[in-house]
Amino acid sequence: MTGAVVLDIEGTTSSAAHVHEVLFPYARARLAGWIAAHRADPEVQRTLTEVGRYLGSDTVADETAAVRTLQKWSDEDRKAGPLKKLQGMIWSEGYQRNELTGHVYPDTVEALDAWRERSTGIHIYSSGSVQAQQQWFRHSPYGDLRGRLTHYFDTSNAGPKTAAASYRTIAAHSRPTGSSRKESPCPFPPRTSPSSADPACTPCSTTATTCCRTPPSAR
Repeated sequence: MTGAVVLDIEGTTSSAAHVHEVLFPYARARLAGWIAAHRADPEVQRTLTEVGRYLGSDTVADETAAVRTLQKWSDEDRKAGPLKKLQGMIWSEGYQRNELTGHVYPDTVEALDAWRERSTGIHIYSSGSVQAQQQWFRHSPYGDLRGRLTHYFDTSNAGPKTAAASYRTIAAHSRPTGSSRKESPCPFPPRTSPSSADPACTPCSTTATTCCRTPPSAR
């Protein structure tokens, strides 16, 4: 690997509208029923305990209060770990039932192939869980794209998008393996969501790079 690019999903590889108008409502409408049906699952119990901590308790949150809190976070597009984890689980079932598909721009596939030809690593960094990211690219309109991607990062395994340490964690996976480095120009024009990815919007370089979709003048 001669370097790496770091891509967000919403507004970079894919349409943000698909997330907000399709995936978010799908998970929100199923939160109460899904949690009730899976309340014995240890992973769900751990997630409800995390919700309890957000609410000031060290124990599993009351299920009704937890659902109400999760729905509120969904409406606010909060990047809360418990919400993202549960959304990923619910979406996974939706993909398996063919009720959901991921969205990917046509030029995303072209860019992924161009980077791979240059032996450039391609990392995804999104506030959505790693599970949700993998399902998104597995069920794209262009088939399973996971083979084109190198690594997935979320707020659990990398950290918040506003923290510099998160990008150092990602950079540790992005160092060239050889002594020579090649430039890996960014095929995307610079566009992104200023609220989440702005800290990462740096010019393309020989190491970890974020490609954005919002013109610099608009950030």
